[in-house]
Formats: sequence, structure tokens, C-alpha cells
Amino acid sequence: MSQSNMLVQTAFKFASRLKDAGMPDTQIEALTEGLADMLDSNIASKQDIADVRRDIAELRAESKRDIAELRAESKRGTEELRAESKRDIAELRVELKHDIANVQRDIADMGKNLTLRLGTTIVVTAGLLATLIKFFN
Repeated sequence: MSQSNMLVQTAFKFASRLKDAGMPDTQIEALTEGLADMLDSNIASKQDIADVRRDIAELRAESKRDIAELRAESKRGTEELRAESKRDIAELRVELKHDIANVQRDIADMGKNLTLRLGTTIVVTAGLLATLIKFFN
């Protein structure tokens, strides 16, 4: 049974009940028409449903396109980030090698300085001992 047939039957039953209750025909007619208009305006037609379905299909297609674009952008961003990170790591390795070479050079220089100081201390101590031995003998 179609929606409009159901509305007509429901309105007819409603009008019959009002008539049985003693309501005047003009009031029954006005009330029935008002309720029918109200119900009719709140019930979706086949065209309304078709329009909503079309809108949903369009939104679904648009959402799929947006998701595909976001995936592509995300992939490009990830690839760019990966390449940038590799470049940064390579630069840091070069800097680290230079820093290590500088530290090794500084350690070597410190070793030479310590050797010279130790040698000087030994010579001075030996000279002092020789002098003390000569003085006390």
C-alpha cells in the first residue's frame, strides 16, 4: 500500500471518529486537512529519498577523492622527510668526523706537552739530585 493511500485511510478513520464524537463537519474537515498537510510535509517523498541518496553518493565519491589526495600528500611528505633526514644524518656524520679528528689532534698535542713537561721534570729532578748528592758528599 502506498504512503498516500495510507494517509487517506488514516484521515478517513480520524474523520469518522470525530464525527461519531459529535464534532461539526466544518471543524472535522479543517482539522483533517491541517493534520494531512502537517503529515504530508514531514513525510519524505520518493524524490526526496532519491535526492538524499544522490547527495550521499556524491559525498561518498568526494570523500574517496579527498582520502586519496591525503594519502598521496602524506606519502610525498613522508618521502621528503625521509630524504631530508638522510641528508641531515650525512651532514652530522661529516661534522662528527671533523669533531673526532679535532679531539684526536688535541689529545695528541696534550700528549706531546705532557711528555715535554715530564721530560723537563725528570731532567730538573735529576739535576737537583746530582747537586744534592755532590753537596752532601
